[in-house]
Amino acid sequence: MLTLFYIFAAISIICAFGVLFMRNPIHCALMLVGTFFCLGGIYVMLNAEFVAVIQVLVYAGAIMVLFLFVLMLLSNNEPSQVAVKWDAAKMLAVIITGGIFIQVINIAAWQSGWSETADVTLPGRLHSEKDATYTNKAGRVQRVNTAIRAFHKTRPDWMILCGLMELLDVDNKADSAEAVFQELSENEKGFQGLQWESIGSDGINAAQFDEDPGRNEVSELSKTA
Repeated sequence: MLTLFYIFAAISIICAFGVLFMRNPIHCALMLVGTFFCLGGIYVMLNAEFVAVIQVLVYAGAIMVLFLFVLMLLSNNEPSQVAVKWDAAKMLAVIITGGIFIQVINIAAWQSGWSETADVTLPGRLHSEKDATYTNKAGRVQRVNTAIRAFHKTRPDWMILCGLMELLDVDNKADSAEAVFQELSENEKGFQGLQWESIGSDGINAAQFDEDPGRNEVSELSKTA
């Protein structure tokens, strides 16, 4: 099943690039039809057969027939007028956009496997340098308080994440670790009903979490160097 997904995904990406780079508008439209069919196949693999059928009938069928009709009716056989004209600014935009999508940001106070994997490492704080909660693999939530003074250039994790959200114009009202935990308890089912004040030094059990298939990878990368 995973092999089929990779096949459909690869074909859909190739067809999508064909829409961008082919000079003939009719060929571009046919490439778009191919992309729609591959998306329909992916929907079938997700057990969304109805969406897959609508994808093929509506988008690859009716709408694309209309597109092709208009293109053939209005086309003046001068593909150079619709071809993408690349210049330095457009190439730079493509490179920057591609780089943004593959960035891995790591927040850490020490070097680990994540430091080698990440594109950017932001200076976080040690466990003893911040007010925070931690949830272990058994689902037990524990709270810690600031015990020692941190370096002035470091920030707690929640403050770094809120700063990134602000740069991306994402609305957030968190101004402390307690506020972040309150929002977490309101929106995540595993933490519902938990209160910051109720977590003592011994911790408290959260609801049972679903098995995470990526946990082994995370544990391996989190080993200190």
